[in-house]
Amino acid sequence: MRCSFYLKKILVSILIFFITLTASASPYSRCDSIPQGLDKLLSRANPSVHIGVVVQSMDTGRIYYSKNANHFFAPASVQKLFTVSAALINLTPDFRFATRLLTTGKINAGVLNGDLIFQFSGDPSLNQNHLVDLVKKLRELGVHKIQGNIIVDDTAFNHIPYPAGWLWNDLSSDFAAPLDTVVINRNKFGVSFIPAKRMGEKPEIVAQLPPGAATFINEAKTTNYMCPVSILSNGNNQYLIRGCIPKKSGIQRRSLAIRNMQMFTKSLIPELLRKQAVQLDGHVLLGKSPANAELITEHQSAPLKEVIVHLLKKSDNLYADALFKKIGEYHDHAPGSWQNGLQAEAPMLSRDVGIDLKRIRLFDGAGLSQYNLTTPYDVSKMLNYINRNSALRDTLVPALPIAGVDGTLRSRMPTLARGKLVRAKTGSMTGVSALAGFVKTKHHGLLSFVIMINNIPKYRIPYIVLENHIVEFLATAGYC
Repeated sequence: MRCSFYLKKILVSILIFFITLTASASPYSRCDSIPQGLDKLLSRANPSVHIGVVVQSMDTGRIYYSKNANHFFAPASVQKLFTVSAALINLTPDFRFATRLLTTGKINAGVLNGDLIFQFSGDPSLNQNHLVDLVKKLRELGVHKIQGNIIVDDTAFNHIPYPAGWLWNDLSSDFAAPLDTVVINRNKFGVSFIPAKRMGEKPEIVAQLPPGAATFINEAKTTNYMCPVSILSNGNNQYLIRGCIPKKSGIQRRSLAIRNMQMFTKSLIPELLRKQAVQLDGHVLLGKSPANAELITEHQSAPLKEVIVHLLKKSDNLYADALFKKIGEYHDHAPGSWQNGLQAEAPMLSRDVGIDLKRIRLFDGAGLSQYNLTTPYDVSKMLNYINRNSALRDTLVPALPIAGVDGTLRSRMPTLARGKLVRAKTGSMTGVSALAGFVKTKHHGLLSFVIMINNIPKYRIPYIVLENHIVEFLATAGYC
């Protein structure tokens, strides 16, 4: 019975998807003016859904269309346009994150007499292989024993991993991985659930983590039917698993957030040393690099202008928040925080873009906070500034997803893929959908567009289709 119930839900969702696509044939004529066409499109929307739209010419500055332009909306990931712009301006496009291996001791006959320091900088692109390369460099220097401690320097950012307004039940999910100075493999890990041989018994849990990094409380069971699997976690890397693992479905795999990166790092580094046959006599401690520490080797990230390609194409929340705290660190010459990240971003938004900071609310860099509020007109101002600023135009715009081609727009608006007519940032969260960017049009030159939709009752698909139709219409409006 339970299997039948969930199968019906899946079939209904698929049916709604195809009905939506079929019923959403374009209700406008390409002969319509922009106001006529957009009014027709928006007239079909549920009146209880809050929609704001701004369309502006990048050639003349003329605003072709405006609806609820000064109303407040949750921006979701469209807010990343603010974050990336501020990072490029504050850090420069050629900025690189550096992860360093330092020491306060000397190497003598294969023994490092002194502490070994791993100095992290908040590099969101750092992965475990990069750390392996640092340890291998130690072996290349002949070190096989450390007669001292390992110091993990994670002081570049403060240790408040989440901004205000994040949903607590998202925190186990990989898209909401906590932001710490230490970022390794995007602060997430894979876990497999292997059904037991007998019904009713607990499945086996296999996590891709170093020994001692996490604890799993397994209350799940193997069944012959489907039911949801729930995963709750806390700041001590304890994960409570409940629900069903259907035997016929085989191994199930999930990706989860590492809630406590300090615990994870203190488990990982000794394991990396052991695998390279480096003996550690001391302990793994947390602390700041001493002023007299000497550099052994370092790993540098790709330049920022390349890092933002992944950030924007994939809408990576961790990357965005890492940049947010990094500009705060540079601005205040103090550990990066949610507060000084906003202080670093504020001058650009107010002075350069012309946004009234008293009228908007920003709490993070990714747009995931439920408390973020801005207006379609403010986002339109941001797009206008991006287009006018040559450094942003040459770096940020090429990094945006291209409709029908890549990133979060890969499967959307395929008719506009040829010629790469649309580059835009998507945004989505519970009850929210948004799209903002640029479209090359046949008769109106280059236009910026902002579409912000809040209070979506349940299914987001009809409003994604609406966004697609708006942009497709803009690309051909006035062509008869």
